[in-house]
Amino acid sequence: MGAGTPSSYGTANGGWDTIILRHSQWGLGHHHPTAQPMGAGTPSSYGTANGGWDTIILRHSQWGLGNVKPTAQPPQSSEVPTGTLADTGSVEWSSSQVMGDGEGVQWPRGEGQGSRLDVHPHRTRSRCKPRSVLRFSSLMWVWQLQRHTVLRSPTPPPRQGVRPSAYGREHIPQWESLLFPSFTLSLVDITSGPWSLDVALELTPTKFFNSPYQLNSGIGGSCPQGWAQDASELQFPRHTQPRDGETCSRSPEPDSDSPEEACQASLHGVLGVRVIKVDWQRSQNGVAHHTQEYPCPELVVRRGQPFSLRVDLSGDVDSEEALVFTVQTGPRASEDLHTKAVFQTAEQDAAGAWAAVKEAHSGSTMTVSLTSPPDAVIGRYLLSARPSSRRKHSDRKLGEFILLFNPWCPEDDVFLASEEERQEYVLNDSGIIFRGVEQHIRAQGWNYGQFEEDILDICLSILDRSPSHQKKPTIDVSQRHDPIYVTRVISAMVNSNNDRGVVQGQWRGKYGSGTSPLHWRGSVAILQKWSKGRCKPVKYGQCWVFAGVMCTVLRCLGIATRVVSNFNSAHDTDRNLSVDKYVDSYGRTLEDLTEDSMWNFHVWNESWFARQDLGPSYNGWQVLDATPQEESEGMFQCGPASVTAIREGDVHLAHDGHFVFAEVNADYITWLWHEDQSRERVYSDTKKVGRCISTKAVGSDSRVDITGLYKYPEGSRKERQVYRKAVKKLLSVEARGRRSRIRRASVRGLWRDDLLEPAVKPSISGKFKVLEPPVLGHDLKLALSVANLTSRAQQVQVNMSCATILYTRRPVAEILRESHVARLGPHEETKIPVEITYSRYKEDLTEDKKILLAAMCIVSKGEKLLVEKDITLEDFITIKVLGPAVVGVAVAVEVTVVNPLLEKVEDGVLMVEGSGLLQGQLSIDVPSLQPQERAVVQFSITPSKSGPRQLQADLISAHFPDIKGFVIVDVATAK
Repeated sequence: MGAGTPSSYGTANGGWDTIILRHSQWGLGHHHPTAQPMGAGTPSSYGTANGGWDTIILRHSQWGLGNVKPTAQPPQSSEVPTGTLADTGSVEWSSSQVMGDGEGVQWPRGEGQGSRLDVHPHRTRSRCKPRSVLRFSSLMWVWQLQRHTVLRSPTPPPRQGVRPSAYGREHIPQWESLLFPSFTLSLVDITSGPWSLDVALELTPTKFFNSPYQLNSGIGGSCPQGWAQDASELQFPRHTQPRDGETCSRSPEPDSDSPEEACQASLHGVLGVRVIKVDWQRSQNGVAHHTQEYPCPELVVRRGQPFSLRVDLSGDVDSEEALVFTVQTGPRASEDLHTKAVFQTAEQDAAGAWAAVKEAHSGSTMTVSLTSPPDAVIGRYLLSARPSSRRKHSDRKLGEFILLFNPWCPEDDVFLASEEERQEYVLNDSGIIFRGVEQHIRAQGWNYGQFEEDILDICLSILDRSPSHQKKPTIDVSQRHDPIYVTRVISAMVNSNNDRGVVQGQWRGKYGSGTSPLHWRGSVAILQKWSKGRCKPVKYGQCWVFAGVMCTVLRCLGIATRVVSNFNSAHDTDRNLSVDKYVDSYGRTLEDLTEDSMWNFHVWNESWFARQDLGPSYNGWQVLDATPQEESEGMFQCGPASVTAIREGDVHLAHDGHFVFAEVNADYITWLWHEDQSRERVYSDTKKVGRCISTKAVGSDSRVDITGLYKYPEGSRKERQVYRKAVKKLLSVEARGRRSRIRRASVRGLWRDDLLEPAVKPSISGKFKVLEPPVLGHDLKLALSVANLTSRAQQVQVNMSCATILYTRRPVAEILRESHVARLGPHEETKIPVEITYSRYKEDLTEDKKILLAAMCIVSKGEKLLVEKDITLEDFITIKVLGPAVVGVAVAVEVTVVNPLLEKVEDGVLMVEGSGLLQGQLSIDVPSLQPQERAVVQFSITPSKSGPRQLQADLISAHFPDIKGFVIVDVATAK
């Protein structure tokens, strides 16, 4: 403690309020200092190590205990207790001698080894409050059986003049015994209403009662050998709160037969049972909660549904004893924010709140069923517990568990009634994403992998990395009960535009510093790379990558989610519900004027949950789009937007309904831009936006067209009514409080009436026709068919262009431009041949393998017609599983690939991936392939999970874009 006078040890007011002295011959004595020092002289006056006081233990009113070994002379013998433990095993002192201030504790002298313990804690009126802890300002008295038993702390005692911040009235160091060959000293505390008492016991070293809790006051003693040998034998009944003037007393029953029973009964009334450990029953709970596939060490359960725990206690408890549980999540958890809850076992669940029900009770083991509210905050929780007879701050931390959304719970906002849909949209860890063009839709396999290693932890960390969490973490966590909030945060975090999100987008066709979006076959590699790279955005992604990753995250968190593809998807930048495209006389898109666009396809997500903010009419599928296209509330995020609201034209409702409505229902308007900067509306198919909206079927790999969920039949009266309703809500004076004229940055204003009135239909028609299947590496052969729709002869100028494009229809390189003149008689049709050789497009073809043809047809009297054709080049790959697939048994797989080119390919690599079929990815070198040569590649897989599993194969070469294929493998359970 340092040199100095005894006064340096403190005073009763905030200092060292108890000093325990251990004498090598006499045992323990104590002094309870007041404002005056303990006595004159330096600390050395307390004794020497040879035959004197060899240990001084100081108790501080705020910090706890410390100790020092003095080296001077012992105090006067009058300060030493007259009895010793060696006499009969018990010594008696009056309360004034031991506790001071009338706080009575007695250890009466018994006969032989049969000591009795009577405890009389008097009520302190000035500090006693209901449910509070009564803190005695007196000493802990300890008798010891071995001279070398001393106290220690897991953290060093405070030094003189130093008050560590961790020490305080609410956090005093936890003290336990220092083990020696024969005995150990354990510290135990109990609480009975406003009463507090501490007891020190000495037990055998192999069966000791270890309870590191705060010391307030106490008595001391030892049971003779053979008494209370096992901590499980110590029973602690509840105390009743005395009326004013009464004392709490525990005496042996009148008919006690033995000293052992008397001692045991005394301990039974003094000590409290502790929670030792918990069995999370992961297997049983995992099956009940459909979470058994998560590989994480913590228990994973779903909210609103009970889960069972088996709690082991330090001793037997009576049937009336309750367990008090505390659950908390996030930083600075609080009951006001619903991120913390304290509740105890009851006979039945408490509706709408955390609840615990005692299912079974046998001796020191209790089985309890815990239930969270159906609107509980999702995330990682810490669970603590204590018997109700113990003090409030004596909770035992039992560990962590993870709570997810629950589509199986009718009271949860994410409830989905169909079991088949829950299996597909929550538990299926693979799926299909549809890409291509309207006339040629292709299926691409995708490994969602929500049950793969570390994925759940990564998904939870995505929430913690969001800007809203970084700014206000406590508020952010408290809002994670709401699927509307969670899904909107995820839609922003999957892209990296405003934050350190998961995926960085790239639509320029240059991927040298990262991975091409087409090379990804699933979400697992992306999420793991983001996590291992310290949350550095992964390069690169496009719409189907963003949608695939978002589907993984939301399914992992328990929200039913699917991937949806919209063909001819509009990107409306100016909120006028139309896509305005500007072209030249050859039909080529003018990039500097065209702000809007129409993508060949666009992929987003739908999640199923209730819209408490909008009303039950808008429950069900909600659109979420993680692709960064337009900012919403200052962030690149989109949704959730109710699919029902989109179909009904309620574009003013949250969130981003107007943008999604335009994606599927905008009018497509083409403008011919003249050199004098005038424009002229060109007739084209205005109804081409929002075609073949597709998703994977439940339980199969087929495509389901869900266009009818988004809009009424194209061109129908109802569809036009809804469109006009949407335009008025966005643009009318009544709805927007401003003029309905839309200002554009580079062109003249566009009036609302222009949007609603179609262009005049021309007197001719035109259409591109494919004469041979467009195969990668081959020449393309098509024809433009032009027909005269009148009974008079007409002359048509045809200006034709062709370009390689990205899937967003952004041109990359022009590969053809030519003009033709067609003279047509009445109702005559003519065909203009179009041939594009492989040598023309092979250098400029992107990984999207898309080509756009356009023809501007100009009739002699001034009418104009634009004809367009999107082409996706085909490739070939097949996958066969050569035998039955069984968990844990290797099975051969055969992949057939074809060199699509008319030249030799030597750098082919086959990449294989499949959740539950392979650990990670498999890379196989493909032998050298001659022009258009087929090759067979064989390898084996050993399934680790049963059920339908998706196996993907991807042929990669620098000479051509990826060639992808997949197959569903039905894996049987091992016998």
